[in-house]
Amino acid sequence: EAAERHAAEHGWTRDRHMAYPTNDLPATAAVLGAHTAAVLQDAVSSKLLPELAERFQLDRRRLGVQEMFVAKYEAGGLPALEEHEDGSEFSFVLALNAAQSDEQAGESNSAAECGSEGEFRGGGTQFVHLGGRPTYRPPVGFVTMFSGKNRHCGVATTAGVRYILAGFLRYK
Repeated sequence: EAAERHAAEHGWTRDRHMAYPTNDLPATAAVLGAHTAAVLQDAVSSKLLPELAERFQLDRRRLGVQEMFVAKYEAGGLPALEEHEDGSEFSFVLALNAAQSDEQAGESNSAAECGSEGEFRGGGTQFVHLGGRPTYRPPVGFVTMFSGKNRHCGVATTAGVRYILAGFLRYK
């Protein structure tokens, strides 16, 4: 909601990621508000980075945030993102709204929250080395973490609007 309020006045950007542009806004206090930006930073620092370090057997002290942004995918606008690698050692995609469930959408591999009506169909992340299966579409508030060097794509959102918090992480 904060990103849409900001975009209503300033618009979504398409020029921050030159090779693979997305409709996005930086996840900063100026865009999301001081409280929301602080909550996000705290959650990434206290939950996501330690989990990533444990799962990938990394030194947590060497992990940091390079960039975080809210991306918007919609059937009538930019629905997908072509196959690519990120310019970061690690990346994450956090679901900000719910996909329609299998029963609602008639699609496989959906992971919408129980009882959720769902705000979009399609969408998700696929990895080339897995042959495009499955489509990772976590429930709201859950994250997909991966090496930024894994080739992946954003699957087309076929109805509604999908919002994600994307993050690029450095490891030094």
